[in-house]
Amino acid sequence: MPAKKNVAEHAQAQSDFLKTELEPRLAEARAGQRQMFFGVVNADTACELLRVIAAQSIGVPITLVLDNARYQYCQRARDLAEQLGIQLLFLPSYSPNLNLIERLWKFVKKKALRGRYYATFAEFRAA
Repeated sequence: MPAKKNVAEHAQAQSDFLKTELEPRLAEARAGQRQMFFGVVNADTACELLRVIAAQSIGVPITLVLDNARYQYCQRARDLAEQLGIQLLFLPSYSPNLNLIERLWKFVKKKALRGRYYATFAEFRAA
């Protein structure tokens, strides 16, 4: 199946998202006017996370930033988020540079894994 967008179109979508969606909310979070969270694993944990986040609310709008994994975008999670007053903000497709966990993995791979051998698990963990 052919790609829906070319590389330039994906780059533009990511840039637009960063400027109009993510950065304004991050600025609010830095100012203590919004809570921001990133993450999730499956539909059940997505819903559980939404409940935990709602219970920890400090009275400002909440935004949960997610990638477009099916279990995060499912109607069940979106309905619960709406019920709990949590805004779901989905990253554009093919945008690992905007996903904080991808940045962490890149750092770990560069610093601890790439071209290195560890004789024991303890050495690997220490790296």
